[in-house]
Amino acid sequence: MRNLLWVSTMQYQTVYVGLGGNIGDTKEIMTQAVGLIAFSPHIRNLELSHIYKTTPVSTIPQDDYLNAVCRFQTDLSPFELQEFLQKLEKSLGKKEDTPKNAPRIIDLDILFFGNKWIKTDSLTLPHPRWKERLFVLKPLSDLADELQIPVATGHIEKFKISQLLKEFTNPHRETVVKI
Repeated sequence: MRNLLWVSTMQYQTVYVGLGGNIGDTKEIMTQAVGLIAFSPHIRNLELSHIYKTTPVSTIPQDDYLNAVCRFQTDLSPFELQEFLQKLEKSLGKKEDTPKNAPRIIDLDILFFGNKWIKTDSLTLPHPRWKERLFVLKPLSDLADELQIPVATGHIEKFKISQLLKEFTNPHRETVVKI
């Protein structure tokens, strides 16, 4: 009888994930999240931006956030990665019924997944508000200055992050400070 070796044919995709939180020891919780992501056998070459203290984009009174972006390669599908990140959030204490823009222990959002454009009830890629959030753009600029992002028309557009930051109108009057 021959031994057969099964090798995954799924290609690794470059992924960007936003991290944020403002309840508890957020820096420690983010460190744990990054460590757990990096420990997965489906993740390789993880890089983390600086961590930034940011003001909330919400009408709900709350403390400032800590935010960062990580970049890595994965052989998971977008939906498998989303499920993995949601389980990770829950294991770190995130409540399932947290209202949008409310204080949270941890938030892990897929910003980009290779050149995938997805719009379903449970997942939209690229993240629909990535260009509208200074707390995403600033840490993203630590990892890349130019990104090729899929758009709804099926085309790939180049975005220069430094140019987006320069032209950012800051409608929510966000402040972002590297810590």
